[in-house]
Amino acid sequence: MLSKHGKIMWILGLLILVLVSFNVVTIAKDSITITWMSENHHEPQIKAVRGKLIQEFEELHPNVFIMQIQPPLEGQWMKFSIMARAGITPDIMDLGCEYLGSAVDRGWVLNLDKYVAEEDKENMSKNALNAGKVDGKIYGWPFWGGIYGMYYNKRFVIEAGLNPDNLPETWDEFLDWAKKMNNPPVYGYAGIWSSGTLFHHHLARLYSNGGDILNDDYTKCLLDQPEAVEALSFWTELDSKHKVIPPGPTTYTYQEQTRAFAYELAASMTNALWAMPKLLGDNPEAMTDNILIGQNPYRTVPATYAKILYQVIGANSENPDIAWEFIKYLNTFEAATQRAVEAKWIPFRTDVINAPEVQDSEDLKQFLGFMETAKTNPNVPQIGEIQSRIIEMVQMVLTGQATPEEASIEATKDIDKMLAK
Repeated sequence: MLSKHGKIMWILGLLILVLVSFNVVTIAKDSITITWMSENHHEPQIKAVRGKLIQEFEELHPNVFIMQIQPPLEGQWMKFSIMARAGITPDIMDLGCEYLGSAVDRGWVLNLDKYVAEEDKENMSKNALNAGKVDGKIYGWPFWGGIYGMYYNKRFVIEAGLNPDNLPETWDEFLDWAKKMNNPPVYGYAGIWSSGTLFHHHLARLYSNGGDILNDDYTKCLLDQPEAVEALSFWTELDSKHKVIPPGPTTYTYQEQTRAFAYELAASMTNALWAMPKLLGDNPEAMTDNILIGQNPYRTVPATYAKILYQVIGANSENPDIAWEFIKYLNTFEAATQRAVEAKWIPFRTDVINAPEVQDSEDLKQFLGFMETAKTNPNVPQIGEIQSRIIEMVQMVLTGQATPEEASIEATKDIDKMLAK
């Protein structure tokens, strides 16, 4: 039996427990989790920078927790689509420019105009900013990007009797080099012939022959035009006619391609600057001081494809204001400079491009030079379906199921139907 004093202490203890419990509930109630989906969370070259920025933001906002969501590689759009259809979108998502139009059309992302101030736009590339608009409204904030160029193995170039100081500029010059460096099991060229990246590569080839996907008002597909058919023919003939690419090309994704180049099973490849850290990480002994960077070869006009990675706010975000604050924090001058130098991700802040650390990086300067001739894809609502159809078109030719002319005509008919809906 408790004494009077014991009862008082017991009651006081109970009151303290209730107060502590109330505070815990209050803190939990006031805490905010911001979910950030990106298929790049796993990339070794960005983990340190990304972790540091998250920690700094959480220290500035003690009640905010940033939760990283890692979707399957090359499966981010599918995962996002499934979540969005269920009414559960992440607060923030890193979304490629090839999907922005589709996401906006379906109402899966928020219009950012009310968040973006004029001073936010001052140091942003106007082209990148405009490419993040749909119907004149901002939906995607430019985060980072990749511009496609050519990688060559310096040792193989020299062994083939070629000049490492005079890299190919045209398609014909490139084909000549690929043939001379082709010595199976080392092949002259490794491309990416599956996954969404095939879409990027094909557009780089299409643009470099003066072609395009759609006409100026986005009402008609142009893949059946001579420039487009010629681009499809030339690059698929690297396999069917010239045999300068590894067997089974339709299985080649980013991982297979970069490993083939890193382990010296391919003498050249098409890729963006972000492949550099991976090559050096996969096989530093072979790759160090052995990589040459050249422009995307062209037939009629120097051109390439620029993939822009946007940050969007999910339509179902419960904390869009804080999500935007975090996006702004990830895009400060210091953060963008670190990403450019350490992860080799092309910045879209114009002041970062001129930063001493960036200008001191020769490979960064090379790829930034390609920006002048780079184009992205149109932000039409059907762009996701168009991408899938173009991938199918190329693979139909690679597997011998259709000629370039047949595949181009059928793809054009299908895409015209998409545009008419």
